[in-house]
Amino acid sequence: MLKYECSKCGRTFSKKILRAFTKIFEIKGEKIKVSSNIHFCPYCNEPIGDKLYAALLDKAYEEYRKRNDLMSAADVVDIRKRYKLSQSLFARSLGIGEASLQRYEKGSIPNQSVHTILELAKNPDSYLQILNQHKSLMSVADYEKVKSAIISAMETSIDCSSEKARYLECEICGTDKQPNLLNGFQAFSLEKLKWVVVYLLSKMGERVSYLKLNKLLFYCDFYAFKTLTRSITGLQYVNMQYGPVPGGAFSYTIYEYLNEVGALDIDIIECEDEKTQHWILLPQNSSHCGLLSEQEKKLIDEVLEALGPLKGKELTNLSHEEIAYTKTSNKQKISYEYALDLKAI
Repeated sequence: MLKYECSKCGRTFSKKILRAFTKIFEIKGEKIKVSSNIHFCPYCNEPIGDKLYAALLDKAYEEYRKRNDLMSAADVVDIRKRYKLSQSLFARSLGIGEASLQRYEKGSIPNQSVHTILELAKNPDSYLQILNQHKSLMSVADYEKVKSAIISAMETSIDCSSEKARYLECEICGTDKQPNLLNGFQAFSLEKLKWVVVYLLSKMGERVSYLKLNKLLFYCDFYAFKTLTRSITGLQYVNMQYGPVPGGAFSYTIYEYLNEVGALDIDIIECEDEKTQHWILLPQNSSHCGLLSEQEKKLIDEVLEALGPLKGKELTNLSHEEIAYTKTSNKQKISYEYALDLKAI
């Protein structure tokens, strides 16, 4: 007969007692209360640290992830396997330690900065940007291997501009495509967005960083809502580290799509620190501006007059002071109701 030994009292026994148990675990300073059936010693009545007790701890960690919107260990593994990369190569391409990645894949909870990096890596466009930031830390062969894996993932999910358009509309709108406060009571239109971008770039007549364009789009849409009670593009903006971003993590994919349909050119230059790559957006064909009304053009002109001379970093700092940004949390979609309190224009 199988014998068990209690680690508390040291006595052996053949039958464990199963009953309900509630425990409060403290995880990263947060108290998590969970309940489940676990085994107890029949002599000292203390919990037995077997698989059921381990499952109770896993349950507490899972609850912590849900409360803080953190991905699970399985999610981390799925992201890496999507690109068919080893733990070592995936970790180095993200700028995190291999040992740390191994812990995350076994259930450890990543800190917020690593979680953000892993979330961005779900999207091949964003992952490519992260890879380029760590290019200098990798051999040429390893860099090309990861880059090839990312491009392969892009080609698997998006074969052409029309498919990318459907992909973008699905990711930006989700299942909620009706006019509401998150899209400024305007159904999202990639075609309308294209002509807003073309008009902005042609009016400025110079190379514009994607950071600056992100902020100008935000102010154009929110200023339009403030004036007309509707946005121009129907874009949903997300609270990100560098201010409100159109489409959140999918902003890069938006500009890739606009490049494919001829709305702009994309160039990449090395910044002064030689570690970060900067996207520069150049107008292509700007002979006319399609779907924009004269009223919409006038609103965009007013935004450009007020904010056009500012640099991307200055616009970012300005957007950080907007109630639309301060009243929302990281990665949260921003309601257009805050447009009524715009400060910059």
